[in-house]
Amino acid sequence: MTGAVVPAEADGEEVTAQAGLCRASALHKDRLSQPRSGLPQRSAGVAVRADADGRGLRGEAERATIEVMLLDLANLFEMHPRLGGLAEFYGGRAALGLERASHQSGVAIGLTIEAAESPGRVVWATAPVGDLTQYDKARVTEDAAEGVALALAHQAQGWRVWIRGQRGQFCDWLMERENGQGRQVLALEVGGLAEGALTSLLKEKLSQVARSPVGDRRCAVVVGLAAPEVRMCSHPVGEP
Repeated sequence: MTGAVVPAEADGEEVTAQAGLCRASALHKDRLSQPRSGLPQRSAGVAVRADADGRGLRGEAERATIEVMLLDLANLFEMHPRLGGLAEFYGGRAALGLERASHQSGVAIGLTIEAAESPGRVVWATAPVGDLTQYDKARVTEDAAEGVALALAHQAQGWRVWIRGQRGQFCDWLMERENGQGRQVLALEVGGLAEGALTSLLKEKLSQVARSPVGDRRCAVVVGLAAPEVRMCSHPVGEP
């Protein structure tokens, strides 16, 4: 897959901001201030692009190119080496959850990162086989959301798993990354829905992670498997 360019269609419509729900935070500003050379790669050597129609523009030279973020569930271990064998587990559960929602590898996914919308695509190798009636549906949804959220946290902002969150820490994962300011720690809370709107769930998860006593950053990621879509929003430190 190295060096491949995968075309995808985009309708060129303007995206809408979620400014009323997700406030700008220090985490997002840090990411924007990083030099491009320090940003995480979109995928392991894969450039994914979608040509927009350039509505209202004239001429082929004026066509816009939109970068599509690729979330490769088979590469969770490369993104998060500390997960060990759990990388395959969460990648498999994410694939299972998406396939249960009638999606196939390569499905387009809507991404909203700190109120900015962008296109994405999710790929995986194989999903666990077996009788789906033998799985706990709620557990599959939660595990699938964690797999997708971990991929997004790394691809979008360069976070890597440090340790699992524990009772009383009000987060699912403690993540870490290095930048010009040294080591940073993020308290990450994840939620998932098999179907339905994500707005209320995001508010709930942001309220929960705001109580975390660990880390110098706090963030919630919610995943909708039916659409599919993901919303990632930081909670400003020091605010209720």
